[in-house]
Amino acid sequence: MEKLILLLLAALSMSFGSEEERGVITISPVSLEKSEKVPNLTIKESIFRFQVKNITDDKKNRVIIYSINGVERKARLIDNEFFDVRTAPGKHKFQFYYDEHYSEIYSDSLLIKGQYRDVYSLYFENLDFPVMIDKPVIYLYPEVDAKVSVQVDVRGNNPFFYPEYNDTWEFTATTQGELKFGNASYNYLFWDAEQFYPLSAEESQNGYICEGENAVAFLEEKLTMAGLTSQEQADFITFWGPRLQHNELNYVHFMFNEECNAFAELTISPKPDHVYRIYMMWSPIESEFIVKEQTILPMDRNGFCVLEWGGQEQPMIQTLEIY
Repeated sequence: MEKLILLLLAALSMSFGSEEERGVITISPVSLEKSEKVPNLTIKESIFRFQVKNITDDKKNRVIIYSINGVERKARLIDNEFFDVRTAPGKHKFQFYYDEHYSEIYSDSLLIKGQYRDVYSLYFENLDFPVMIDKPVIYLYPEVDAKVSVQVDVRGNNPFFYPEYNDTWEFTATTQGELKFGNASYNYLFWDAEQFYPLSAEESQNGYICEGENAVAFLEEKLTMAGLTSQEQADFITFWGPRLQHNELNYVHFMFNEECNAFAELTISPKPDHVYRIYMMWSPIESEFIVKEQTILPMDRNGFCVLEWGGQEQPMIQTLEIY
């Protein structure tokens, strides 16, 4: 028996138009699922197969408007789920639109080889119910008190920062982790934004099942493995613990370091010796399913070190049993 994890994420969209009209998604939720050679294609032919996910309306004949390299087309979804685009091999840029309730999707250049069919998933964002990346906070621990600047290149909409942020944070960081802005001091820097990060099929099968009643013990164990201090753990757990504890079961997947660039890139001067980023992606679930436990490597706290943690609650994951 195999279990297929379905991420039931609502999604909304806007029509092709100006950026002011449509609310641009800067990171494309387009995920390559597989690439397969098709014997009946010539070396000059390729097929992009797009599987549309997370649209939750009741339409029986869904139509996607898309453009390939700037040329607009329409496609009726096969089985209300996917459509094919035949094209020449090479690099192609796409844009996708469903209806006014779902955000447009933009792809980077997608490279395809001749005689191949590449299957991609399209995850549409629900603009009525935007998904937030919650409370990314940044701690800084220099070896000596130092003037530091931090820039956050947020991949999302309507970002919020605290303390006040004017294209950068500039402050004095102490060896004890205190961040001094003039007469004010803070324990960490804070930002958040409306962002959408659907877990891929592979990511959805790597992580942990966490019972709500054991949420605190679970987080203490994993954060200790990650090397967070007691104060950092307390900040993390008092934010996320009650939310996990509210559910009977939760699925948890951690993202680390470079993976977190999907949400924002950090530029810090002077350059730290070590930057450790840990984001917890989680969802309530109805029943347990088999997952491969992730390996959690500890942060290196030698020299000038920086820690950032954040996360995102995603809509409920349901599991379907396939025999």
